[in-house]
Amino acid sequence: GLAVLLATRLSDRDDEVVEAISLLDDCRSVYLEYGMAAESAGCDHEAAALLARRASHRAARARYEAALASYQAIPADQRDQHWRADVADCNGNVAVLEILDREPGTAIPAGAFASGGHTMEHDAQWARGLG
Repeated sequence: GLAVLLATRLSDRDDEVVEAISLLDDCRSVYLEYGMAAESAGCDHEAAALLARRASHRAARARYEAALASYQAIPADQRDQHWRADVADCNGNVAVLEILDREPGTAIPAGAFASGGHTMEHDAQWARGLG
């Protein structure tokens, strides 16, 4: 909860950004240790959104790609109701980052780089047709 709070509400200070990413990394490790793959992927997903909002696009893209790979590795019978939206959100955000890489200064679509909030749910309606 604290990591997401820092990532979503206090991300204007560099020290809090670093702390949020550190907490998300710690949480990701614990989730992996307990076999909670979706939650672990969600930590990379949240870190990616924070990095993208801070215009750290290469780091954000690496995190989105890591989250995407983790989501896609979840066996079909273990995917929760948020899986499709999470995958679509990652794909859409990677597509936006690719556009920004080719065409810096491009307007960022509303909904891109959004945090999933405390529940780490991502509304990926904005990403339709991008990823």
